[in-house]
Amino acid sequence: MSKTATPPTISAVLTVYNKAPYLPDTIRSLRRHAEDERNVEYVFVDDASSDQSVSMIRELMNGAPRIRVIENTENRGPSVRLNQGAAVATGEFLYLLDGDDIATRGAMEGMHRLLRDNDADLVYGKTAKKFDDDVDIFDLAADSNASTRLSERPLQMVLEGGFVRMALMCKRSLFLEAGGADERIFVQDESLPLRLSAKAKRMVAWQADVIAMPRPLISTDKVSRNKSQLHHDAFLAYRYALDDFGANYPDLAPLLFAKAVSAYWKHKKRWPGPAFLKPGFWRYLQVKVAKPKPRPKVLAKMHSEFAELDDVRRMPTMVTNLR
Repeated sequence: MSKTATPPTISAVLTVYNKAPYLPDTIRSLRRHAEDERNVEYVFVDDASSDQSVSMIRELMNGAPRIRVIENTENRGPSVRLNQGAAVATGEFLYLLDGDDIATRGAMEGMHRLLRDNDADLVYGKTAKKFDDDVDIFDLAADSNASTRLSERPLQMVLEGGFVRMALMCKRSLFLEAGGADERIFVQDESLPLRLSAKAKRMVAWQADVIAMPRPLISTDKVSRNKSQLHHDAFLAYRYALDDFGANYPDLAPLLFAKAVSAYWKHKKRWPGPAFLKPGFWRYLQVKVAKPKPRPKVLAKMHSEFAELDDVRRMPTMVTNLR
C-alpha cells in the first residue's frame, strides 16, 4: 500500500477464496464506488486460493492509491480472514464484502453518508439476488430515496428484521469492540450481525440493495448449497449469542432462544415424513407462540446433535489479534 498523508476514511475488506471467475466484476463494481479513491483503502485477504485470484487482484487493482493484498498458505475460512483484514485496516469505517459480491452503484457512498448523518456506528442494507440473463447486474443501484430506520436498540432490530450476510458498513472501532467475526463459526451470515448489533449504539436499516449476488459460475464454490452447514452455523450463532451477551439483553433472550430452535427445526424438517413426527417440531411451535425463556439443556441437546453431522466444516480454536 502506498504511503499517503492522511488515513483513509473507508477500508473495503474483501475475503477471497478461489474467486478468479468473479473478481473482474467484483473489483469493477467496487472501484466505481469511490468518489475519491484516496479516501478508500482496499484490503484483500486471500484464504490460500489454488486458482489465479491473487495475481488477478494485483492486475485489476493496478493504479489504486491504497491497496493491501494479504496472502495465506492455509485455508482457515471467512471468519478468520475477515478478522485478519480488519486487523490491518486503517480506515475509520469497514466495508465488508466477499470476493464474489457485486457492490451496487452508490452503495458505499450511501452507507457512509447514513452513518455520518445519523451519528450511527452500523448500517445494514439489502442483498439482491439477480440471476436473470436479461438483468445487467451493473445497472443495479442503491436507491438513495429508499426508506431508512434508525434504532438505538440495534440487536432488537437485527433479531426482528432478519438481517443476514455482509450488506453492511460499520465503524472499525465497533468491529473491534465486538471481537470481530466469531472464529468458532464458519459462515458469518447470522453471527456477525448479532455480534455487531449487540455492541452498537445506533444502527440504520436502509431499504436499498447494496450488494448483488451474481449467478454462480462454477458448481462447487457456494457454501449456500450445503444446507447442513448453514443450519449448523445459524444455530451456533444464536447459541453463542446467548452465552456471550444474552444476560445483557434479558428481554431479547427468549427471541435468541427461539431463533436457535428455529435453526434446529429447519435442519430437521428436511427429514422425510410428516412434520409433526419430526424432532423439534413441537418445540418449534412452542417458541413461535410462547417465546419461553432459554432452556440450556434443550440447547445442549440440539448442539450435540449438530456436532454429530459429518458434512459440515468446524473451526479449530484460533483467535486473531484484532488490536
